[in-house]
Amino acid sequence: MDALDFLFEAVKNSLEAGAGTVSVRVEMDDGQVHVTCTDDGAWEPDVDHFARGGSSKGDGRGQGLYLLARLDRDAALVRAGDRTVLTYSFPRRLMGDGSQVYPFLFSMCRSRGVHLVLDAGGRVLTDDDMVSMFGDLETAGGISGMKRFIASSIDSEQ
Repeated sequence: MDALDFLFEAVKNSLEAGAGTVSVRVEMDDGQVHVTCTDDGAWEPDVDHFARGGSSKGDGRGQGLYLLARLDRDAALVRAGDRTVLTYSFPRRLMGDGSQVYPFLFSMCRSRGVHLVLDAGGRVLTDDDMVSMFGDLETAGGISGMKRFIASSIDSEQ
């Protein structure tokens, strides 16, 4: 399992909450990966987000943050002004190179007209940056170029 899969779920939840902008930061230090996902979507104030089934979105939902809390007991989901901020950390050994997750994030956001900002490997990229660098992110060539770039960015940070 790649612990960045939780990031995929976080972005998907941001989109479901009506976010217009999603910002993702992935930092590494001392063998730990620190993830922050911020969005401007709606907030569910009366939900225990980390409880099993903690969701107002229906039956069978609310498993992701419950599982994430088992990975990182210090994981947090808070409302800061008009932003929702999810933070969590995990050991580097549980992370792949990210090259499988990030293209899906960009594709998900782009297809819904949501602005995505990614800060990985110390490089900040927007969805527009990725399109200008790699062309159509729906093509195999665009996705392959993006995967290689992200994998090399993350490798250079280690």
